[in-house]
Parts: sequence; C-alpha cells; structure tokens
Amino acid sequence: MNEQDNRNSKGQLSDSEPSHTPAGPQPKIPDWKLPAAIAMAFLWITTVFFLWLPGQIEPPAQEEAADWSVQTYTRENPIREGDHVTLQVFVYDNETKDPVKDAEVTADLHLREEGLTFHYVENGLYETTDQVIENVILSGTVLVKRENLSASAGFEFPVEPFEDRWEETRTAFLITEPEAVSQ
Repeated sequence: MNEQDNRNSKGQLSDSEPSHTPAGPQPKIPDWKLPAAIAMAFLWITTVFFLWLPGQIEPPAQEEAADWSVQTYTRENPIREGDHVTLQVFVYDNETKDPVKDAEVTADLHLREEGLTFHYVENGLYETTDQVIENVILSGTVLVKRENLSASAGFEFPVEPFEDRWEETRTAFLITEPEAVSQ
C-alpha cells in the first residue's frame, strides 16, 4: 500500500478513488462560441434583408417615347433680329391623329441658357412669343411631356440680321449735288 500512497501523493488517481469534478451542470457551448453564433446569425439575417430590399424599392418611372408628331412653325416670315417671334408647336398622335392636349411643352434654344415654355391654345397647338436675340439662326429642341410619355423634335429658322430698313429709302431721296434751276 505504500506504493499506492506514493502514486496518490504524486497526483495520480487510483481506480478506487472517485474523480473530483466541479459541482453544477456542464455548459453545452463553450463561452467563446456563443458570441460567434450570435454574430453569424446577425450576419445571415442582414444579408438576407439586403438581398430582399432592392426588390421592394420601385425604380423611378422612366419616360417612354410617345408616337407623337411634333411640328414647329413661326408666324413671322422672315424672322428679324430684335423683333418678336411667335413659335408654334403642333402635337398630335400619329396613330389616331388626335391632338395632344394638357402636355408640358418647353423649348431649349441652342444659343440661350433659359428655355421657353409654351401655353396651350387649341387642337394640339401650343405657342409662345419671345424676342429674337440670335443673329444667324434660331434653333433648338422642343420637348413635349404628358404623364410618362415624351417626344422631342429639333427646329431651325433663319434669322435676318438687324439693319436699318429705311437706309435704301433715304438714299433714294437724298440730293447729293445741287442742280441748277433755269429761269
């Protein structure tokens, strides 16, 4: 038994001695695995949410090109620099030939920063009046919008440069040298 006592004193257990375990239940998951499991569950939930989210957001409504005819005219012919010009836009549906009413009609002019806004007159006719500041050509793009439909058309009108319109008339009656009057 002396031998057994020596082994017990060295920390070895004999078969007859019960093992000493701490009192209470053993944890099923080690302490470091619980926060890792919570983090993984959070990552999976957020991943699923962000994969689901884009399908719930509606994309902005895109304007479709309408099958409309857009024609631009002027009342004045010829157009002179410095004078007023009335631009007219006729808009109608190509299929039904019905005029397009209640549309927003604007024009972006190539040589100006600000655009023009047209008002509705009747039967698909929109018009606006403005002073001509261009001296070679009056050009731009007309844009017609109604609901989610839009159509556009370009236009170009020649502009006569500003000049004195009475110059030729004055020179015709201008006496340059005195004539002798016979008596």
